[in-house]
Amino acid sequence: VSKLAQEQYQTLFQSSPFPTFICDTRKWRFLEVNEAAVSQYGYAREELLKMTLVELGLPDDAPRLMQALKALDSTSAEAGTWQHRKKDGAAIDAEIVAFRTQFARQQARVIIARDVSHSKHTQEVMWRDLERFGLASKATGDAMLDWDLATDQLWRSEGYERLFGRGETDAATTMAAWFEHIHPDDRARVQEQLLAVVKSASNRWSDEFRLMRADQSVVHVFARGHISRAEDGTAHRLSGVLQDVTERKLQEERTRFLADHDELTGLPNRSLFRQALNEALQRAERSGKMLSILFSDLDRFKNINDSLGHDAGDEVLRAVSERLSACVRKVDMVARFGGDEFAALTEGLTA
Repeated sequence: VSKLAQEQYQTLFQSSPFPTFICDTRKWRFLEVNEAAVSQYGYAREELLKMTLVELGLPDDAPRLMQALKALDSTSAEAGTWQHRKKDGAAIDAEIVAFRTQFARQQARVIIARDVSHSKHTQEVMWRDLERFGLASKATGDAMLDWDLATDQLWRSEGYERLFGRGETDAATTMAAWFEHIHPDDRARVQEQLLAVVKSASNRWSDEFRLMRADQSVVHVFARGHISRAEDGTAHRLSGVLQDVTERKLQEERTRFLADHDELTGLPNRSLFRQALNEALQRAERSGKMLSILFSDLDRFKNINDSLGHDAGDEVLRAVSERLSACVRKVDMVARFGGDEFAALTEGLTA
């Protein structure tokens, strides 16, 4: 990874407003922490680097947390909400999101811990009746829904309208109409998961999905809901809070992208190229077909930076990356190794 990419990745890591940790995948020991983690948890950086993710939580939660972390897939996943303790003993509810990265030439995980204590407290206060629900919504400004399952009538708070737009006249009338405002790629999954919770004995619903605003822009939403049930267990009301987490999602995607891509050209970096090469070698061994690697650099590129400036040099690098990518198939890979060095990988060649 080039020095510039490393600096950009470090800047993004440190500027995140959410506590962010890089952990090893064996004992979940902290390898690096950002400034938000230091300021919000109250520990010095040196203290955190001697700790593990498990030690931030409650001892009784350790077995379940380890099980949840082991169950994470190879890319990214939510690991649930856990109670953490700050250095001064104060408790917070931390929503954990993790995704893979490489750090100091080893596999690691980036852990983002978002404090949702305020939102959780707000929800616990709200689950009473519609009148108190409405008063709480005006006081907090949160986006809230209240669904009467018997009549399919849906109420939306002023905060909901402000965050997600007013939409059509019937948008707040029924839950069926509201489902139409969920992104088409998420709609069936959200409906299936929500209805499954309603039919079960659970009284809690949580999900993350994309919502279409009135102006057709897309917003990422994290929803939490409480289901009120009659004595026989029949669900009769769902009260929910929706949070706009678009900024967090973009931050996660950007951080994840920079972990294995070049910031300037958008091409895979040396780390991702090496991973793709190892996989390609295994496929070639099984199929008996050949692959090729082309390595190139730009002659006298330093002269361009010295005479025309780094902005001009960056334009040249972007142009070279586009031309190299146009010369190979879509299934092939072109990567930037750093500086003026590029590499291309092609598979499935025959003699």
